[in-house]
Amino acid sequence: MASKPSIRLKYAPDELSGSIRLPISKSLSNRGLVLEFLSCNDIDKLEISSANDSQLLKSILTSGLQEDEIYVEDAGTVARFTLAICAVIDANTRLINGTKRMHQRPMKPLTDALIQLGAKIDFLEKDGFLPLKITGTKNPNSNCQLDPSLSSQFLTALLIIAPKLPRNFTIELLSEITSRPYAEMTFELLKQYGFEVIEIGSSFKIQNSKFKIQSLKSLTEGDWSAAIYSMFFNTLAYKSKHKETKSKTSLFEEKDVRSPKSKVQSRRSYSNFRIQNLKFDSLQGDRYIDELLAQLGIEMMFDKEGVSSRIVSKPADNIELDFSKNPDLAQPFACYMVARKLTGKLTGLHTLKHKEADRIKALKTELTKVGAIIKTTDTTLKVIGYTKLKTQNSKLKTHNDHRMAMSLALIQFVHPEFEIENPEVVSKSFPEFWQTLESLGFHYKLTE
Repeated sequence: MASKPSIRLKYAPDELSGSIRLPISKSLSNRGLVLEFLSCNDIDKLEISSANDSQLLKSILTSGLQEDEIYVEDAGTVARFTLAICAVIDANTRLINGTKRMHQRPMKPLTDALIQLGAKIDFLEKDGFLPLKITGTKNPNSNCQLDPSLSSQFLTALLIIAPKLPRNFTIELLSEITSRPYAEMTFELLKQYGFEVIEIGSSFKIQNSKFKIQSLKSLTEGDWSAAIYSMFFNTLAYKSKHKETKSKTSLFEEKDVRSPKSKVQSRRSYSNFRIQNLKFDSLQGDRYIDELLAQLGIEMMFDKEGVSSRIVSKPADNIELDFSKNPDLAQPFACYMVARKLTGKLTGLHTLKHKEADRIKALKTELTKVGAIIKTTDTTLKVIGYTKLKTQNSKLKTHNDHRMAMSLALIQFVHPEFEIENPEVVSKSFPEFWQTLESLGFHYKLTE
């Protein structure tokens, strides 16, 4: 079997300067694509993300629904959105299939709800998982029950098929919504289409006002989930250049911070790096991570030139970061902590086992290679210390997970002796990731 290509860091800049533009948010793109399609608008006019997931979903909506079998690759969002669409768009039968890993990702909460709507579903291998056959209905029922504890995508999948649902449709929730900011993003997009989402106790009522549906012209905001990587690179480079000392001019000494004439104050405000296409008042939940960053001593900077990051204080003594609202950010935060040899606990990770990889297990495996002492449960990851690094010229594995690849790049910044295997996996959400870093002064080399 041929070995997978790896990427080696040949050179990293002392500091980040210049500006970048991130790919369009795939979360916004994927929701917009479905709403546009079901509203009978031309999705070719919609500017969307270059991420593979968004391009795949567009292809399915454009031509895939005409086929008897739809292949969703390893894209959980695409699989769940496609299932919901197939349940209500017509009465045809389609086979939904995916990769081996996709066959391990849960579907049952959503399929249970779609069956209540009137769809017929036959599981071909294992109950509650792909592959499956789904036969849709042209006259869906007006209510269903849903357990959204494993993924907010189940709720979003039901919400975005609103154009094909009865005028007053109700979803009764059987548990708390995990990653709720993603669902709230969907609520706000529905409002742009004239749908009213009313939360009553544990239920959501969607009032369908078809006469108000208008085409969504563009969703061109950058992806906040991708922004964290360059922000962390910026602060890692800054920390490397301005080593913490015990002198009176310590970077983190509070009396220096408060002094308007202090050299340290000018250092702390220093950054020649900006991300240009992010919105301050974004619909994306991963924008609102100020409290998480604050525990690491980091602050986001907003100005007319864009968004950046800076170190403003020492990290908290007892770091404990809750990712129940932002699970996609757990990996870069964990890797950043290890890059800076910080200790602390990450909680709210109960959905990570069901992602592109078992992300808790993957993080423990790879971070242990660079000397981190990691303890995990099904819902937590704790960095308790570090051992002397013994492994040299080793490879860090991405576990076929795009966010692992991008997060491990932070580790590679301080451990360039490690190569990252299968770097092209970033195409799932950020195809231009390595090229973007090279535009900031990083030099990489592909190896076999």
